[in-house]
Amino acid sequence: MPAWIAALDPTTVMVFIGGLGAAIALLCLVEAVRRLRDWRIQSGVLYLVLAAVIAALGTAGAMVAASLHTY
Repeated sequence: MPAWIAALDPTTVMVFIGGLGAAIALLCLVEAVRRLRDWRIQSGVLYLVLAAVIAALGTAGAMVAASLHTY
């Protein structure tokens, strides 16, 4: 782990991981709604699933960071 990450407060790292996952998932969700509105169903559903997966990964990453913080 790089020294500058190790120097950060663990709470800051948890919030950053969760926030990054939420921001990327929100961008995918907006794109999914835009594609579904234009009747591009297959690509819209793909982006919707991608948004859900990214949100789940961001949540899981934040939970792992919280678990390691309390270990």
